[in-house]
Order: sequence, then C-alpha cells, then structure tokens
Amino acid sequence: MKKWMAMLLALGALFLLTGCQKEEPDPEPTLTPYDWWQISQIYQERGEEQALSKAASDLKISNVHVERSGSSTVCKGSVTNESDYTTYKFVKVKGTFKDATGTVVDTDWSYAVGSEGLAPGESSSFSIYADAILVRDCDVTIFEADAE
Repeated sequence: MKKWMAMLLALGALFLLTGCQKEEPDPEPTLTPYDWWQISQIYQERGEEQALSKAASDLKISNVHVERSGSSTVCKGSVTNESDYTTYKFVKVKGTFKDATGTVVDTDWSYAVGSEGLAPGESSSFSIYADAILVRDCDVTIFEADAE
C-alpha cells in the first residue's frame, strides 16, 4: 500500500511539474496618447485624399494656354464644376511650367476659386505666374479644394 501511495504522490507531483499549471495570457498592448494621435492623423490623411480624389473628378480644367508677360510667363485656364450637388470653395490649382524639351523649369499655384465657391455647372478662370521665360507648356492640376 505504501508503494501505491508513493506512486500516486509521484504522479501528482509529475502532473504539477509538467504543465498542469494555468498559463497567463499576454497582456493587452496599451496605446499612448501619441499612438492615438498618429492613428487620427492617418485617418485624417485618408479622408483628405478621398475628398481630393472626388474634387479632382468633379472639377475639370480646360482652355489651358501659356502667354508671355514681360519677363515672366502666365498660364491661364478655367476650371468647371461638373458635379451634380457639390459646391467647392478655396480651389487651388498648381501649374508645372515646362520648356521645349519637357523639363520642368518652375512650379507655382493660385486660387481658381475663393470663398465665393463654385456651384455645380459654374466655371472660373485662373492665372498662374512663373518667372521663367523659356516656358512652352504648363500642366495644371487641382491640389486642394473644400467641398460644401
């Protein structure tokens, strides 16, 4: 009987030593205020990118041409709001000025529309100036617009 008791005690000790213990779960990661700020910045940037993408599809640039004005060059054109319902304010356009070989010689930006807004179906003209006189072409893009 002593042998059986000793064997049972040995088996019990073996179970205790070989993993019958409860494992503690890994602690949940905690986020610092800086982590939360970084996350909010990512969501804000994604929202701005989506808004700009919508504005770029709603606002169409046309009639772009380059004119000389003394020792500088001006890129003129118009922007039209082709959306059905959205009015845009503070529309910024960027001009990329290129020479005859296609090399970028200057860039600048201007407001095509200010606080007055551009309602659906409306158009507005813009002018972007560059100090370069060797300009042959100007590519214009919308790089900011606030939707109402």
